[in-house]
Amino acid sequence: MGDITTYSNSGLDTTSDSKLGRCASYASKLALRASLRYTGEDDQWQAKRRSLRDRNKYVYNRELFSDVRFLVGRREKTSIPAHRYVLAISSPVFLSLFYACGALQAEIATREQIEVSECEPDAFLEMLRHMYT
Repeated sequence: MGDITTYSNSGLDTTSDSKLGRCASYASKLALRASLRYTGEDDQWQAKRRSLRDRNKYVYNRELFSDVRFLVGRREKTSIPAHRYVLAISSPVFLSLFYACGALQAEIATREQIEVSECEPDAFLEMLRHMYT
């Protein structure tokens, strides 16, 4: 690995910045690249997909950037990753669930896992696939 003092952020000279700032920026970029590799993601996936629709298809049912998980199934639960933003722009139900005011919404909006026991995973994934595409 190269000397951290020679690290440059998008062509900007960082030699005048504090060492702590340079280290944090460098570390965050390394962490992002490491997380992409850990999840098996290609760090150039956005460039390979021309449209927003294709990028949404790519993140469907993937951990990449997911911020909510659904535990789905009547008997055996399957954990399904999702993205609140995609769900909210696709459905007024999810919009009110994640972004409306109120005690119930505030409690649900902060949950990382939401249990859905009224449907089977295949049906839930099909609904999500429709929202992402």
